[in-house]
Amino acid sequence: MVNNVYLFGAGISAGTVPMVSGTADAVTELIAELTSVLPYLGNDADDARAQALSARANLIIDFAKEFIEATTNSEFQITQDEWARKLLLYDEDKFHRLTEFLSIFYTWVQRARPTCPRILRWVEELIDLDTKRMPSHSAVLTWNYDWQLEAAMNKVRTGRDELDPNPIGAGFYRKSDMKLQEKQIEKQEGFKVFKLNGDAFWSHPVLSGHSEKTIGHASPNLSTAEFWTELINGLNHLNSTRELTCGISFAFHWSEQTDKLFKTIGASIRTARNLIVAGYSFPQANQERDSLILSSMPDLSNIEIYNLAENE
Repeated sequence: MVNNVYLFGAGISAGTVPMVSGTADAVTELIAELTSVLPYLGNDADDARAQALSARANLIIDFAKEFIEATTNSEFQITQDEWARKLLLYDEDKFHRLTEFLSIFYTWVQRARPTCPRILRWVEELIDLDTKRMPSHSAVLTWNYDWQLEAAMNKVRTGRDELDPNPIGAGFYRKSDMKLQEKQIEKQEGFKVFKLNGDAFWSHPVLSGHSEKTIGHASPNLSTAEFWTELINGLNHLNSTRELTCGISFAFHWSEQTDKLFKTIGASIRTARNLIVAGYSFPQANQERDSLILSSMPDLSNIEIYNLAENE
């Protein structure tokens, strides 16, 4: 039975992952880094493969420049979500390229950065040190694409900087997981995390012998050129098979899977009495979904909204 619900926005992991206002600067850094390693991509590959890697890298660079132009240099500055909404209406192919680029961006931006200290402290406070499990009476709803929560849980459990998109001791649910019936998820015991906008992971069943392999994370021990080679190789393979599963979605983009996800959330949090909000400002673009979340907790008696700057 869930008693406490945590609602997280981008501010919760801002120490590691840039907020919207800082995204353009970070994308500029991505362009500079990828440009610098272009001559070294696929050094151990044949000429044809190396050329394919270079061509794909240049496509990423070109789209990154277009991203900056669209979100910062236009007459009316818009967020990446607002640009995505326009693309979905007028250029669906470019809309899918945007979701792919954001997956690349969030994979890159988290590669060489430490796990967010703020989220790490939060996990350390809540986790049972004996069982290494999070409290079963709590659930997290997060709007974030990043995997800082997963990384923090793994670090506290193992003491190492490693990643598993589904850490032991918690159930992580995205709209891509909605093959499960909501009643099944509701009955599953333990700490639950619902990723409302999905995340930057890609998966593909062919790349692993017995289960889906996560592509959206590369070893921090790889060199910069090796990292980009691995990432682009994965993209080229997935696109060639036409079975790319990109986990990112947007608040305005409603689908049957989204509907199932929010029904599942409603069933899972209906007993909650406490709502703790951190790093989230209830933007107008999310108003419909936020209303669904709040109306799913009829017994809610306490709401705490944390100003993270004051609680450091």
